[in-house]
Amino acid sequence: MGSKVFLIAGKFFSALNRWYEVSSVANFFNKIWSVLGNTFCGSFIHRFFSKSERKDIWDNSIFGKIVNLPKNFVMFLQKKLSVKINNLVENSAICCGVSNWANVSVRLYGVAMITFGVFFGMLRYNQMIAIAVSAVSIVVGVVLVLINRTINELIEGSWIVKTIGEIFISFTKKDNKNLKITKNQLIMSGFLGVFLAVVCFITGIKYFALGITGIIGLIFLVKYLPLGVFITVALSPLLPTMLLAALSILCAVILLLHAVKNPDFKFVKSPMNPVVVFFTIALLWGCINSFDVLSSVRQVMVHISFIVFYFVVINTIRTKRAWCALIKLFLASALIVAIYGVVQNFTGVSSTESWIDEEMFTDIKVRVYSFFNNPNVLGEFLVLTIPVMVALIWNKVREDHKTLFGIALLVMAACMVFTWSRGAWLGMLIAVAIFLAISDKRWIFVGVLAVVLVPVALYLSGNSAIVERVLSIGNTADTSTEYRVSIWRASIKLLGDFWLPGIGVGSDAYKTIYPVYALTGADFALHSHNLYLQFWVETGIIGIVSLISLALAFLRNTFSAKVVKNIKKSDVAKLTVALGAGFVGFMVQGLTDYVWYNYKILMIFWIIIALGISGSLIIKNDCGGELLND
Repeated sequence: MGSKVFLIAGKFFSALNRWYEVSSVANFFNKIWSVLGNTFCGSFIHRFFSKSERKDIWDNSIFGKIVNLPKNFVMFLQKKLSVKINNLVENSAICCGVSNWANVSVRLYGVAMITFGVFFGMLRYNQMIAIAVSAVSIVVGVVLVLINRTINELIEGSWIVKTIGEIFISFTKKDNKNLKITKNQLIMSGFLGVFLAVVCFITGIKYFALGITGIIGLIFLVKYLPLGVFITVALSPLLPTMLLAALSILCAVILLLHAVKNPDFKFVKSPMNPVVVFFTIALLWGCINSFDVLSSVRQVMVHISFIVFYFVVINTIRTKRAWCALIKLFLASALIVAIYGVVQNFTGVSSTESWIDEEMFTDIKVRVYSFFNNPNVLGEFLVLTIPVMVALIWNKVREDHKTLFGIALLVMAACMVFTWSRGAWLGMLIAVAIFLAISDKRWIFVGVLAVVLVPVALYLSGNSAIVERVLSIGNTADTSTEYRVSIWRASIKLLGDFWLPGIGVGSDAYKTIYPVYALTGADFALHSHNLYLQFWVETGIIGIVSLISLALAFLRNTFSAKVVKNIKKSDVAKLTVALGAGFVGFMVQGLTDYVWYNYKILMIFWIIIALGISGSLIIKNDCGGELLND
């Protein structure tokens, strides 16, 4: 699939590049860059991103030993129980049936469905929907009985199934030329059909269908853990918070089961892990020291469930293929979010008065929020994902795929505009600029031109709404800005009394203390509208130190010397740097808003960290194969 727009754009940038390479401007710019580069190489910042870790210091420290206790306990259980569990699984008829679900004749499934259809029809003979369910079950069962093949044989050659299998299922192939069905297998299939018919009769069709779907889904997740990671990441922008927390905990429990059962399993080591544990300790302190302990405990439990998912991802997604597939799936979800947001802009959506200053911005009628219930939160999500989409277009993919990704990027950019979130715009521009500058220093020159030309282009286009919105950044005449500044001043006063211990995690603890320090015009607030100020207020000095440590540790991994060195030849490096750049943009937006107030974006924040760390580990191990665990 071709695109004239992208073709013309490509020719334009190619011509610009040829002119730039031979121009005196390029020569002057390269000399300046050379001087700056030499100065940077001798700086502390360069040493920070390139100095190797001293793992022995961490492993032998008291704090390191305490942090490693849970992992060591799991390894102890593995040594004691792995052989027993594997023997139990091998000798269990149910476990063997589950393990070989794709290597038995579909006739057995057909017998079960026919039996189910007949008996359920007899039990519910007076209901039309029951008769329809029975008829469909019998017809499908008869078709399966006529086919003496395994599921593996039926799906063999399917491109979709093959791709899915190579990522996280890995179907085992067996010789089924002499496939035989025993009498006992037929009897068991018949009994299974009768049993399911009775259960369906008792529970009803709706709850039976939900129950069977849930059981089958759970079995697949237990057997194929990466499937659970893919589902959770794909649905993270779409599902409610509690479902995401439940999926995270479920994946963590399954990971522990795999770790205990598999004697060869080893947890992935990362220099990020101790910092994450330190951050978790700060959260726990925010529970113990809270002015509303129960509320803080509830919120910290949700937060920790998402932190746990970080450990699940880095210990499950260990290959380049799986990692790239997971990122593409995540971006596909981001595109769905963006499409819905763009649709909202043209169909209209209900807005809160506090979102728009109608006196100052008369041209802005709608601010979209897609699945996030707040335009600023949607902007935060797009800040994290747009740089990754830019990196995906930059990668070595087919031209028709580049066109599709380019269209997706335009949709996401349009959705970003329609949020009218100034903090998100600023964060996105910084994130994309960082990615482009690291990818190729020539983009710095283009960026300087853009700073000069884009405002002129916006002015000439006649789109006054965007110009006014950008120019209003920092203008206290805007009610939104004035309200934030008042809350910041009050929160700083609050921090003066609680800078060391904090007041406890969550909006309930904040609401309890804030009115004492509130200023006129901002008598009520759920949070301080600043990530760093809010987390410091909640968790004290240990919290702000852990947050800064978390940010620096993540950037040290995603912008490490090895990752940046490979950015021109490795697709993994490009995507890893893009994840780091999106993180920077997100943290910049945190200066103007409490970006963790929405739990869904909090989950996505930890997904970005997990993907970035996994990418850096893949680069560390030469961009391929299994990640080293020891």
